[in-house]
Amino acid sequence: FSVPHLPPEMLSFLKSDRTQHFEQVLKMYVNGMGLRAIERVKGVHHTTVINWVKQVGKQLPDVYDPEIIPEVGELDELQTYVKKNRQDLAVDSG
Repeated sequence: FSVPHLPPEMLSFLKSDRTQHFEQVLKMYVNGMGLRAIERVKGVHHTTVINWVKQVGKQLPDVYDPEIIPEVGELDELQTYVKKNRQDLAVDSG
């Protein structure tokens, strides 16, 4: 990424703008937005988004550190719903 005829301050602005764009695209992906939806909204081809995700993924650790214990847990609503219905079926079949 270099444009020799631009002054250095403009180059640094463009690089920071590109970094911000990169971070926005990754946040959209992490928050569940589809690759093609990101492509439509941000104008970045979906294969570029995939490559960016892979690039960042390579920098992540390979394993989870079991010594880190979360203070807050999450329970999936679907699991709660299925378990409730399973209990109702057990009562109905008796």
